[in-house]
Amino acid sequence: MSSATGAKRIARLTSKLAKVFHRRVKEAGLERSIKRFYRSSEQIIRNRGTIFGITVLTISIIALAISRLYFIFQAFDYTPSLPMLFFSLTLPALVGLIPVLPGGLGTVDATILSVFLLFGVPFQVAISVTLIERAITLVFSTIVGAGAISYLGIKQGNARISRAKRRR
Repeated sequence: MSSATGAKRIARLTSKLAKVFHRRVKEAGLERSIKRFYRSSEQIIRNRGTIFGITVLTISIIALAISRLYFIFQAFDYTPSLPMLFFSLTLPALVGLIPVLPGGLGTVDATILSVFLLFGVPFQVAISVTLIERAITLVFSTIVGAGAISYLGIKQGNARISRAKRRR
């Protein structure tokens, strides 16, 4: 199946799904966005340097997250195992994909806490580490997200204004 055919099928399916939720979706605009996504993905896949860079960046981010969690545990005089640290980062990320509340509030926290308790971490340490970890991740991701939205919103808003001025 070509990317154009795939984009049309995905656009039609998304449009039908949107009607279930009483939302209007312009199939042509959606199809353009999907085609643009396909083109960008193909460019990334063809460029081995980009793939290598993305892989290194991903591994670095995971290593930093594991280190952050390790140091939080160390602050409570508890030495965690590497499998527990890895598992406590991956399982909550998967659970966080289930949209319940913004930021996975509640579900992700309970999952992190459960992983810690399953690995035998004392309850008070598990609660404390979970609260600190979630505070760090939520605060920083909220700041970064707000900054990105602010920047992109201003950028897109200015583009709309300049297009409107050109039409006059």
